[in-house]
Amino acid sequence: MAKSNIPKIIQVQKPAPSLDHFQKSLFKEDPSKVFKKILWAVGIFVALLLVTYFIRQARGKAVLAFQAQLSALRIEALGTEFEPKKGEALTQSLARHLPQAEALLSQVPSSQRNGLINLINNWRLVLSLPPLADTPSSLQTWERIQQANQALLLGQPQEAQAFLKPLESEADTPSSWAQAYWEIQLMIDQAQGDAVSARKHLDLYHQAFPEGNEVLKKLRRSIL
Repeated sequence: MAKSNIPKIIQVQKPAPSLDHFQKSLFKEDPSKVFKKILWAVGIFVALLLVTYFIRQARGKAVLAFQAQLSALRIEALGTEFEPKKGEALTQSLARHLPQAEALLSQVPSSQRNGLINLINNWRLVLSLPPLADTPSSLQTWERIQQANQALLLGQPQEAQAFLKPLESEADTPSSWAQAYWEIQLMIDQAQGDAVSARKHLDLYHQAFPEGNEVLKKLRRSIL
């Protein structure tokens, strides 16, 4: 008798259970066990929601606490709106409070870091100190802003504008130097008595940063 040439198929894995089979096996299970599994899943989901909520709350409180601390330091260093420090008193005050501001870098919330670096470098500009920066490109940017500020102090607004010009295309994106850029730009407009350019630059600034800034608001009132 001739042997069959048809190869044998060896099944090494059971067929996957159908949905109908799964549903039947589920209904056969003890209802109390099914209920416990559902409660367990719901409990895990609720726990994850609570953890997420408390993390956000903690971060929000940390930001508020940091903002309050920085605001108090700013008032100590600069004075109040009604009694601002000026001249030599301002320079001495900034030199005294700058180390405290720089010490905050180790504890600043990530969302507040750019603002803190901007404040520190503004103070360092006044004190003629080199700027702080996270990257080489950021350092070059701050050096340009510092050069523009020095030219402005020497009564050379056109030279100051030339230093700022290469930064214009990136000044509408969040960064540690954007606020300082716009402050210097508006001071250049003020020095040149150019209200048209000031309005244009203010519009560009508000489009990029809708929350605004008190320093820029004061500059706006002095120009327009």
